[in-house]
Amino acid sequence: MAREATKKELPPVILLTMDLTFSGSTANRLP
Repeated sequence: MAREATKKELPPVILLTMDLTFSGSTANRLP
């Protein structure tokens, strides 16, 4: 997965922010 490579490049805080943003965007797309 690309996430494994991303963990080595980005600090956990940014990773968490990206996860929250992605989850929020996905939730907004669902009915």
